Formats: sequence, structure tokens, C-alpha cells
Amino acid sequence: MEFEIETGQRGSQICIYNSHRYRHIRNNKKGSVSWRCINKECSAAILIDSNKFVIEKGQHDHEPHQNLEQQCIRGMKRRAEQETTAIPKVYEQESIKFFMQTGGILPVFNSVRSSLYRCRNSSLPVIPHNLTEFDIPDDWKKDNLGGDFLQINVGTDARLLGFVSQCGLERLAEAKHWNADGTFYTAPRLFSQAYTIHSLTGKLWVGT
Repeated sequence: MEFEIETGQRGSQICIYNSHRYRHIRNNKKGSVSWRCINKECSAAILIDSNKFVIEKGQHDHEPHQNLEQQCIRGMKRRAEQETTAIPKVYEQESIKFFMQTGGILPVFNSVRSSLYRCRNSSLPVIPHNLTEFDIPDDWKKDNLGGDFLQINVGTDARLLGFVSQCGLERLAEAKHWNADGTFYTAPRLFSQAYTIHSLTGKLWVGT
């Protein structure tokens, strides 16, 4: 079985053999090269002699690199479906974790971008065509503690929604000053404007 040598993320040499990755240990006097599994908890190693013949030493106690890569990408897809974390951030976090655990490099973001966004869209409500069809799921009406978050919901053709937690209302009531700002650029589709109100209570900013 053939092996392949590539350059790692930090410029070090990586040997790929039988779907496993090995880091360079040393060049031996008789022309052979020693490599050890890139997983620091695995003792498996290979020796490549001067004739490019591979001698295996020890057994791996983990899945081959390709399987781990597939598992990592499946994990990204699960997070895309279950979380609201930005897709590029999910990829960045999982890529760093994958490198720290295996020393491997995942496919570039653009190669998995479409599939991750498909997973994200599959878990989101269908975007309505007009405000009459606009329905807010019950889970989105509550805050992280289970309290009411959707406080205002009036109108049909001209819809007005107001989101704030009970704690936020109390903090705003205690504040001496409010800062308010309206934006059209980031308003959700079908809505004309997003308007936010903020107050500074102690060292904590509270927004609605």
C-alpha cells in the first residue's frame, strides 16, 4: 500500500498511510524514516525504509483519519440543525477542535458550505409570503428561562412585534436614560424596520 507525504498546517511533514496520519519523528542513519501516529494518545508507528517499504509497528486504538473527518462534518451538520450559531463560526470551532485532536486539516469551508446551510434551513420555519401568514413558533416566544419574550404582537397587514424579557422590562424601568436606535438595513424580510431600546444599569447593557 502506498503512502503520501504532505505539509501540515504548521509546516511540519505529515505521512498518510492506510487512512491514518503520522507525524515525522526522525531520519535514521541507514536512510529509513520514523513516523508516529499524529494522535498523541495512540502508540502506533511506521518505519519507511530506503526502498520506500512501510513497516507497521503497533495497532491504532481509534478510527482512521477519513472516518474521523466524516464524523466531524456530521457533527457540524447536527450543530447547524440544532443551534443558531453562525455557520462560519461552527466550521471554525469544529476545525480547530479537529486539528487539536488529530492534527488533520478539514476540507475548506466552501466545499461544505452549501450542505451546512441546507441543514440549517431544514430546521427553520418556512419564510411566509406575507404578514398574514407570519406565525411565530411557541419556542421563539419564550426566553432562555421559559418566561414570556414576545410582549407585543398586534396588527395583520401592518404588523408590530415587541420582544423583551421580564427582567429586561424591570431593568429598563429602573434606568434613568434610554438609548434607542432604528435600522432599516437589518430588518427581517416583510418588516420595514428593526427598532431597539437600550439602557445601562450598573455595568450591564440591557436591550429590547
